[in-house]
Amino acid sequence: MPCRSLFLSAAFAVMATLPAFADKLTIEEPVDDDRVFGVGLRLDVHGQAQTRGEDNKPQALPMTASAAISYRERRLLGLGSRAETLRAVREYEQAQVDIDVADEKTAVRLPDALKLVVAQGRVSGAEIVSLGGALSAQELELLSPPCDSLTLTALLPIAPVEPGDTWTPATWVGQYLARLEATTKSEVSCKFERLEGTVA
Repeated sequence: MPCRSLFLSAAFAVMATLPAFADKLTIEEPVDDDRVFGVGLRLDVHGQAQTRGEDNKPQALPMTASAAISYRERRLLGLGSRAETLRAVREYEQAQVDIDVADEKTAVRLPDALKLVVAQGRVSGAEIVSLGGALSAQELELLSPPCDSLTLTALLPIAPVEPGDTWTPATWVGQYLARLEATTKSEVSCKFERLEGTVA
C-alpha cells in the first residue's frame, strides 16, 4: 500500500477579535462575524509525471502546472462537530490552472455561471457545491487545493495565549489542511509569533 508523508510549513497573519484576558489574549473569529474576506492563492508546480510508454515500461515526463485562485468569502453557521462546524459562501473572481506534460497542454477554467459556491467542512477537506450547477471532476479538483482558508479558524487556540506560546489543534486539522481522505497519524503545531496592533 503506498504511503505518503507530507510536511506543510506556513505562517498566517490572523485578523480576529482579540479581547484581553489578564496578560494573555483570546484569539477568536466569531461564527456570526459578518466580515467578507478576500482570499488569493497562486500555486506553481514543476516535476515529473509518471506514466507508461507503448512498451508498458515506466516513463517520466516533464510536467509544469500553474494555478491561480481568488475569491471573496463570508463565514456561515456550520452544524455538527469538528470540521462540520466550518462553512462559508464564496464568490470566485478567478479560478484557473494550466498544465503542461511533455508539451501536451491542458487548461481548466471555472465558468462564470458556477462561481458562487458554498464550502462545507469535512475531515478530508472542504466540500464545494456550486449554486449555479454541477461541477465537473476537473473543476472540483481546481477548487480543492491544500490549506483551504476555512482551516484558519480551526488553527486558532482554544485558550488565551501570549506571544511565544504554542498549542496543538485538534487531530483532524492536519488531515483537513492536506486534503487527505485518510491518515494514520497527523500532527500540527502552532505558535503565536507576535502582535502588531490587532493582527496576530
